Amino acid sequence: MTDKTNDAADQVRPWQKEPFVWMLISFPLAAVLGGFVTLYLAIVSYDGLIVDDYYKRGLEINRVLDREQQAEALGLDMAVNVDQQTGAIEIQLDAEKEIEFPLTLMGSLTNNTRPGLDQELLFKQQSDNRYLASNQPFAVGRWHLIVGNEVWRVIKRISVTADGRVSVYD
Repeated sequence: MTDKTNDAADQVRPWQKEPFVWMLISFPLAAVLGGFVTLYLAIVSYDGLIVDDYYKRGLEINRVLDREQQAEALGLDMAVNVDQQTGAIEIQLDAEKEIEFPLTLMGSLTNNTRPGLDQELLFKQQSDNRYLASNQPFAVGRWHLIVGNEVWRVIKRISVTADGRVSVYD
């Protein structure tokens, strides 16, 4: 009887050598490691898309829409020409109704996903309805070019591909 007991004790392996034990340990360990990675990413990354004064921003949207409707009522259209090498932006404004264009126009170049790349632009009049603004060369992505004054505003979308092609559309 002692021989059988010693044989059974010799066949029992330590827990470190059992693959089933390691499989059971690996699932909770992976969850804990994934939690630490998620915590690290939450701490070091900046989510700049959320604003604190969302109510005030919502009220401003109505005023902005009024300016876009005024541009439609005037029949304003904007043609955009972008020089990707220098970053210069040339616009030509055309209106169905007779309006006097100012000497300078304020504009902005915004990116929906990377607000740190947004830029304010000053367009200077070159001729009656042509304006020019200097700018940095565009990063790859989709941009919104917003030009206007207190009464009206016009928006064009600009797409820049990785090979440097620039497309402008409504």
